[in-house]
Amino acid sequence: MNFDAFVNNLQYMLAGMLGVFMIVGIIMGATYLISHFTARLGGKNTDE
Repeated sequence: MNFDAFVNNLQYMLAGMLGVFMIVGIIMGATYLISHFTARLGGKNTDE
């Protein structure tokens, strides 16, 4: 195993993981907002 290549690629792995977490956060926020606004349209209240 080439340890130097692994260390050199850590920056790309970090950027990839940060991208994954950002996308998951955006999806979670969008899901929350959709459920929050659709609950106000007469559906069941999810705030309680």
